[in-house]
Amino acid sequence: MADTHTEPNIPVNNDGATIICSLTDPFEVGDCQMTGASVTLTLNDPNTGDSTLTWDADVGTRHTTTHDVWHQGFVFKTRLGHSVFSNENARFDGPDMDAHDPIMPTHVNKSQSVNVDPDLFGAIRVVDWAAEC
Repeated sequence: MADTHTEPNIPVNNDGATIICSLTDPFEVGDCQMTGASVTLTLNDPNTGDSTLTWDADVGTRHTTTHDVWHQGFVFKTRLGHSVFSNENARFDGPDMDAHDPIMPTHVNKSQSVNVDPDLFGAIRVVDWAAEC
């Protein structure tokens, strides 16, 4: 059974066209670990809300019997906690990971096309990082 963990309300930098959020500490889920992680949400078209979501991180595991896979989701919210956008139905999947102790991370850089309400894009202030491994 996979373990889950959420890091809620991580502050973002939002200039109205690009949102960047980074984790400074290792993010651990069971035997898995993510480091050097960032997520970027770029508003490509302010009229339609066409956007690009990019996840960049190093992931690894110290124990597995079935090749662990890191699954990463994000919920972008206003300062009052109202959800503006989530990729929960299309989470990012990291690579199959073999166990190493100490962890030998694998670099992940993945993007997906998404749609975000352009009227609310500028109101995004925090991100929940939700992971399963």
